[in-house]
Amino acid sequence: MGMNAASLKLLTALALAAAVFSCSPAQKALRRSARLEESGLSYEATVSAIQALESKRSSVNAAAEVKRLGNREVALQVAEFRKLNSAGETVGALDAYVRANDLEDRANRAGVLLTGTAEAASEFASARAGHVAKLRREGASALAAQDYDGAERLLTQALKYDPDNEVLRGEWREAIAIPMYQEGIRRLQNRMWRGAHDQFGAMEAKIGTTYRDSRTLMDSAVAAGRVTVGLRDVIAPTRQEMNLAVGLRGELFSQVRALNDPFIEWVDWSEQARFAATTQPDYILELEMTDWTEVPGTMTRYERQGYRRETYDVKQPDGTTKKEERFIKVIYYDVDYRVFVRGALNAKLMQGNRILSQREVSEQMERIIASSEYSGDASNLYPGQWSSIQEDKPGDRVNRGSKSSLDGRFRTRFDPSVVPMMRDQVRSALAAKAARELRGAIADPSFMP
Repeated sequence: MGMNAASLKLLTALALAAAVFSCSPAQKALRRSARLEESGLSYEATVSAIQALESKRSSVNAAAEVKRLGNREVALQVAEFRKLNSAGETVGALDAYVRANDLEDRANRAGVLLTGTAEAASEFASARAGHVAKLRREGASALAAQDYDGAERLLTQALKYDPDNEVLRGEWREAIAIPMYQEGIRRLQNRMWRGAHDQFGAMEAKIGTTYRDSRTLMDSAVAAGRVTVGLRDVIAPTRQEMNLAVGLRGELFSQVRALNDPFIEWVDWSEQARFAATTQPDYILELEMTDWTEVPGTMTRYERQGYRRETYDVKQPDGTTKKEERFIKVIYYDVDYRVFVRGALNAKLMQGNRILSQREVSEQMERIIASSEYSGDASNLYPGQWSSIQEDKPGDRVNRGSKSSLDGRFRTRFDPSVVPMMRDQVRSALAAKAARELRGAIADPSFMP
C-alpha cells in the first residue's frame, strides 16, 4: 500500500528529529557554522567551527573547516582594521584586529594554526598606544572629578585593548576600589559591622586583591561586632521525642558552627552548661519540636489473581516425550508496608524576652515497601486475570510480561531497620534546614547591620 503525503511528511520529520538528537555537539556546531556561512555571517560561522573543534579535538572535519574559514576570516578582519584605521575610526579598527587575534588564539589552542595578524601587528600597536593613552587620560580626569563610574568604564575599555598592562589594571582597580572603600569606612563609622565587612569583602572580590588596609578593617569589624548565641535544649513533649531532640540538637549545633560566620560564636547553652556559665550569651536560640510522627510499617494486604505454572510430559506418536505446560488458577497477595516519618522544629532567636526571629521548618519521608505472599512455590507463580476460579472464561489470561515484576516483589521483605534509618535522615534534614534558616536570620540587617 502506498504512503499518503501526510504520512510521508511525518516520517520525514521524525527522521530529521532523530538525526538532530543523535548529533554530537561537534556535529551540531559544524551544521550551525554551515548555516551561518550560507547567511553571509562569516565571522560567526568561523566561531562556530572553532567551537566544534574545541568540543572534539580529533574531528578532522572540524579542523578542516576552522582552517578554511579561519584564514579567510582573519584576513577579512585585518583588512577591515586597516581600512578603518586609515579612515580614523580607531575604535572600530581596534575591535576588528582584536576579533582576528581572538580567532587565531582560539584556533591555535585547539590545534589549528591560523596566521594573518602578525603582518598588521605594528600598525595595531601604534593605534592601540594612542587610543589607550587617550582613554587613560580621560579616565584620570574622571577619577580626579570623583566620577568613579565613568573612570571604571573608560579604563575597562582601555584594558580591552591592552589586557596585560599592569599599570593600567592598577588604575582600573583604583576607580573601583575608592568608592567601595569609602562606603566601607562610612559603615564602620556608623557601627554597621557586618555591612562594613561585607563591603570590603565585595571590593576585594571585584578587584581581585586587597586594597590599602581592607583586611585589617575587616578584622576590626569582626572584633567590634562579634556576638555570642547560646543554643538551648530542644523542648519536646514526650520521652521518645526527648531522645530524638538530643540527637537533633547535636546535629544542629554542628551545622550552625559549620556556617563559619565570623560574627557569631555559638555557645552550648544546655541546662547543665547554663548553670555552670559565668557570663550570659548576647542572644539565645530556643528550640521546640512541634511535631514528630512515625508510621512504622502499616501493612495493607490485597488479594490478587494469578496462575501456577505446571509442566508435564506428553507422549508423542514416535514414542518420545515432550514437555508441555498448563496454568492453574490461584490466589496470592500483594502486601505493602507504609513507613512514614515527619518532624517539625520551631526556632526562636531571642534577645532577652524579645523575639528577633522565629522560623519553623519541617521534613518528611515516606516509603512503600512492596512485597507479595503466596503459599506455594513463587518461582512458578504468574500474575494474571480471571473472572472465575472454577471455570475458564474467554477473558482469562496469564500476564507473562509481568513475571519479573512479581518476582521482584517476592524478593522484597519489610525490614524494620528502615524506620530508624528514615528517622535519622529526617532528623538530619531538619537540622540542615534549621541551620539554613538561621543563616538567613543572622545575616539579615535587622539582626546585625
